[in-house]
Amino acid sequence: MMQRMLAEGMEKEKWSEEDSYSDSSESTAGYSTETSIRERPDKVLGCIPIIPYNVLFRLRMAYALATVSAAIVSVCLGASLQVFFSVFEVDRLQETGWSGFGVLFGTPVGFMAVAMLIDEMWDLVMDSLDDPPLRFWRGFVIACGVPASMIDTLIIGVVEGGAFLLTVVSLILRSDIQVVEVPAVYLVACQGAAVLMTVILLVVHVIAITCNSKKDDAAFIADGLDEHRALIGQTGFVLDDNLIFNEDGEARQTRKDQVKQATSRAATLTKRQSSKACKHFGWAVLATVLTIGTLAFLSLASANFLEALFGMGFALLLLSYTVKHLVPGLLGIAFDLLIGFFIAIAIIALVLFSSSGVMDLESRLLVVPNIFEPPAAGVQYTTATRMPGREYPICRLRWGSDSSPEDAQLSILDLVALADAVYMNFNDEVASVVSNATANTALADVEIVHLEDRHTLGRWGVFRFNHSNTIVMSIRGTTSRMDAMADADMFASVKVMQMFNQFTPVVGLYPVAFTRWILGAFAAQEYLDEEPLWGSIIQEAIKYKKAFPNYNFVITGHSLGGALAIIGAAVTGAQSVAFSPPGQRYSCMRFGMDPLETLKSSTIVKPRKDLVPQVDEQMGFVQTIECSGTELTCHSIARTACELFRTCGDPRGRTMTENCRNIDAIDAKRNK
Repeated sequence: MMQRMLAEGMEKEKWSEEDSYSDSSESTAGYSTETSIRERPDKVLGCIPIIPYNVLFRLRMAYALATVSAAIVSVCLGASLQVFFSVFEVDRLQETGWSGFGVLFGTPVGFMAVAMLIDEMWDLVMDSLDDPPLRFWRGFVIACGVPASMIDTLIIGVVEGGAFLLTVVSLILRSDIQVVEVPAVYLVACQGAAVLMTVILLVVHVIAITCNSKKDDAAFIADGLDEHRALIGQTGFVLDDNLIFNEDGEARQTRKDQVKQATSRAATLTKRQSSKACKHFGWAVLATVLTIGTLAFLSLASANFLEALFGMGFALLLLSYTVKHLVPGLLGIAFDLLIGFFIAIAIIALVLFSSSGVMDLESRLLVVPNIFEPPAAGVQYTTATRMPGREYPICRLRWGSDSSPEDAQLSILDLVALADAVYMNFNDEVASVVSNATANTALADVEIVHLEDRHTLGRWGVFRFNHSNTIVMSIRGTTSRMDAMADADMFASVKVMQMFNQFTPVVGLYPVAFTRWILGAFAAQEYLDEEPLWGSIIQEAIKYKKAFPNYNFVITGHSLGGALAIIGAAVTGAQSVAFSPPGQRYSCMRFGMDPLETLKSSTIVKPRKDLVPQVDEQMGFVQTIECSGTELTCHSIARTACELFRTCGDPRGRTMTENCRNIDAIDAKRNK
């Protein structure tokens, strides 16, 4: 930590009484409570009252640093998870060549760099809240060569000028910013200035540690600023031309002479430290070579996900060891916590996803759980089952050709049955669910055009309704371990940001376009030359849309399948109906979606307690429905179908007795 390092430097300057100055009335620390016979400045830059400015400066810097550090940590952790799960989807990493090595090496290096930055940020938060503020920051910067008379100008230039410049640039680049949004833009600009202050501190901190005399300099100056309570705007007065004043206002001894004296008294200790540093440097070089060699072997030889995950964790530990021993005293507990968290999530990912799939893809069901029981033969289509005042608006929506009769068009109940059907493992089971939903109705002419293999990630089925000239592509939700990995790959980053947003405005404070860019920048598939899951879905949607040019094209799905349906529809110009999907507002750029097209093409059914639709934010028409289950059971598509059936009624005369009875039994058991 910075404070601990400075304390060590200050100890070196406390020389013995016999080596002190001839004037015994002077303090050994080299300071007095009075600084100069000159009048102490009471304004910053000659025009801003110094005390109110310093109070506001403390609050602004602490707020900006705390919030931006939370934002950086959330993005970094989310990006790390995204990289983990992206790498998992690559069967053999050696097929990616040097790009795989770049991902394996870049992830721990990037995370370590962020951990260093966050560690310095929290040092700077404490330094900003100190009285006087930024005394350690000023000590380091002055020790590295910036004249004391210019330090206040530098601080104000970076903090005030930088924030103002970033605000102006943002207003120029974003013409859609409204007047009420300008304060938020300014707060973001203040965060940018705080990051620049942190980078400056990190650079001068490293210089000071590697150069012992500069470390002593920084300790001496920070001590003087503290003793004289030199606020921002008074630095040059206390340290005018590198001189410390005595009680009579006369220059007592130059700072350089003080440091020279302190350094000479620590010559033996410095020699020992140099010898230790050489040993540390040798170990650091060995650790770096070992890290690069391990990652190169994993990426170019035979690495799968588990081996790659081990390699990234191993690399992070070795690189952390290297930095902490090359630059001792630079990093503190914040760095250790972040590195530990990175290792922890790697272990958790390893444990959670080394097990078998969420559902068994090989077992055949003894009894197929049909959503509907078909109506009796001859039952006529009627709207008398509607419940005015109780039904959801989505109950009246229809999909299909406008020229087709209403009974040939698809309702929300028809689509929920198709979304459920593709969860069945075997083709005859899928056909059973579809048949029970369409038999003895105007939809009985349904034809299963294609059913993808059940082991395919994001498995889909294509159904043709000739009577209404409609093609429905239904995409399966999370079923296998690979599906769960795809979920995490697509939405882990934004979910981590939303979690941090509960404590600090990580998502809400920044422009939506900026958040979208951040989430799109860490898509590891682009660097591994791997087609993402949604890419293959888009290609299939385009293929079937071209194959049936005279048909209305609708894409539906549940959970992960719903998210893929929204992506496919937004890109291909189709319509989507998604049940319990994760949101798309912040992630749309990563998926190649046009936000406006997404708003126009998406219809979403969102159970009230369901956790999955709360990931990201929804776009399009969102129908929230009631759910009496728990946060987990409300994600069930069978429960969603029962709620829609009971509220909308079914004009086709079908029943849902068995499905709703099962839901009621689950609720009754839970309420006992």
